[in-house]
Amino acid sequence: MKNSKRLQIPNQLHFSTPYEKKQLSTAILESGAAYQRKVDSRTVQKIMDEFDPKLLDEIIVSFRGGRYHVVDGQHRIVALKIMNGGRDCIVSCKVVNGLTYEQEADLYKRLDACKKKLSIIDSTRAAVEANDDPKISSIKRVLDAYGLEWALSVGKSGGRNRIRGARTLLNIYRDLELWQFDETIRLIKTTWDGAENSLNMYILSGVALFVKTYGKEISEDIFVKRLKKIDPAKIVSHGKADISTNIVALKYARVILRCYNARGGKNALPYNFKG
Repeated sequence: MKNSKRLQIPNQLHFSTPYEKKQLSTAILESGAAYQRKVDSRTVQKIMDEFDPKLLDEIIVSFRGGRYHVVDGQHRIVALKIMNGGRDCIVSCKVVNGLTYEQEADLYKRLDACKKKLSIIDSTRAAVEANDDPKISSIKRVLDAYGLEWALSVGKSGGRNRIRGARTLLNIYRDLELWQFDETIRLIKTTWDGAENSLNMYILSGVALFVKTYGKEISEDIFVKRLKKIDPAKIVSHGKADISTNIVALKYARVILRCYNARGGKNALPYNFKG
């Protein structure tokens, strides 16, 4: 009898990273990677309140560098340990071999997206760690070039040289050409030297619209010289007081234009905003 040929399925998936099922102690499972969210006590409590061992999914684990890194399941591990009197216990795991740290971050992002919609900051943080999104990588390169940190990690707050706004940066990057985005970040950093109150959504969006509108007409020397004398908080305050428009960026771009044109003269810019 002739050997039958294996059925060829069009577009068949091929898994290059095999996994194996293992029973592992929580004592050797490591979690808390930068791409993960901080453990939420409410989620842990919900798992315990609704606990049914028949519905318990396997913990997704990456074996890398001789260690077992939890990719998905840190809330379940915490809940199981609490229910075990705070002691470590044995859990069912799906262990993936051969992943890099970046591939772990990407796997986490895709696994979590299947369960529920990620917040902007969570998905952006995971994309930064995975280093697989050209847009995110480009934004980070510009920030790095000017000594600014995209503070997306768990526990990170605002501060000097730290930008917390994920949505704002993504929006202005999408709305500007790369050189304009670079110019926006450079002007802000050069003018206010990374002061915390210069790195909020109001200043970022206002300067971005100013750059988008005037581009090469802007004198960086004049911008820095005149705007550095103005506390960013004052720009925000005056912008919020502008009730003539509902366009957020325009409120602050107008204030920036007035400050730039403070002395008038041949270098003054005309009002070219749409609105």
